[in-house]
Amino acid sequence: MARSTTRSPSNVLGTGQSRVYYNLRTNKMERVTLPWKKTETITPTKMCQHLVK
Repeated sequence: MARSTTRSPSNVLGTGQSRVYYNLRTNKMERVTLPWKKTETITPTKMCQHLVK
C-alpha cells in the first residue's frame, strides 16, 4: 500500500505575542508573534491508513 502525505497548516490570527500549542508531526508550545502560521508534512502510519479506508 502506498503511503500518502498530507500538508497540515495551522493558523493563528491576531496581533502581538501569544503562546500556541500545536499537535502536528511534533507537539510543542511556543511563544510567537501573531499572525502565526505553521505547516507540517504528515505521513500517516499504517494503522491510520487502515482506519480511513
